[in-house]
Amino acid sequence: MAEYEEQAKRSRKEVIETLKGRKQKDNILLVGNAGSGKSSLINTMSQALTGKWNPQARAGRSGGASPVTDRVRWYNDCNVIKIGSGFRREWLPNLVDMAGYAGHDLEQWKHILLGIMEGRIADGTSMTNLLAELDRSHHYISALDVDESKKITKIVFVATVTEDINEELMQSVIDIARGTSGNREIQVYGALTHCDRIGQSGDTGVLDMTARTRRSTMVSCLHMLGTEDDYFSDIKNYSSHIRPPNYEIEAISLNFLKIISVQRPNDGDSSGSNRSNLKIRMRIKLKQFEDILRDNTFFGLMVFAFAGFVFAFIINSLWTNSIVW
Repeated sequence: MAEYEEQAKRSRKEVIETLKGRKQKDNILLVGNAGSGKSSLINTMSQALTGKWNPQARAGRSGGASPVTDRVRWYNDCNVIKIGSGFRREWLPNLVDMAGYAGHDLEQWKHILLGIMEGRIADGTSMTNLLAELDRSHHYISALDVDESKKITKIVFVATVTEDINEELMQSVIDIARGTSGNREIQVYGALTHCDRIGQSGDTGVLDMTARTRRSTMVSCLHMLGTEDDYFSDIKNYSSHIRPPNYEIEAISLNFLKIISVQRPNDGDSSGSNRSNLKIRMRIKLKQFEDILRDNTFFGLMVFAFAGFVFAFIINSLWTNSIVW
């Protein structure tokens, strides 16, 4: 416990140093399925920054059929009111909680996502009302005024380890992030929540092998955008069965906040999307193949045995030919 407490203090200091004096304020949008843990992540970050439990974001249960958050909610300055002397909370990013995807018409949901990213949809706007307006006119959102201060600068795709990754939804988010603001690419990060349930028994538990597969799927989708592994993190949130203080949870969330707060050299350009698609796809396939070998010992031994046989056959053929020659 003492180790995690020191780690949490160190991570909090690193976040502050990373953001200190920041002139450009980030607007970070959290998207994902209903019940994926977006609201819980916001509450956990606020607790970790201040040491005070003040859950403003309404959190639901993992795997919920319908979203608890029905409106677009802005949590300015990470929902922090006071953080301590020597640091201005205005330096903290704004966190934007979008209602979780729960089987809506995907095309309409993408219209809403794009509208939020472009700064067209105000805080408190009802998702239900937006969907109803889109039923009447597909041009409803594109006709709304743009608020430059509300444009999204980064996206966090949030998924829970207790469910299969919604690859179609994640790919939709990535595609929109690539094409927003002209040639400026919005960086997408990944957070896999409820990782405290890995290895647990019962209905809420997740097998290690299942967790690795879902983690690999999520990282592979991020790689398609040209991102690196450090744009992804396993997350443990405060919830109804985990209450603060828990310094391990706070250290993890602070470290992730630091990751998404760092200004990357390629932030704001589209160079990542211009990388060779072949190279990225090869990395994905190799990663998936490694996971298969790790999870299936017998299959791995068979592959290595076959590779050894082929290698021995080639060497023998070369040796025989050299003697004849």
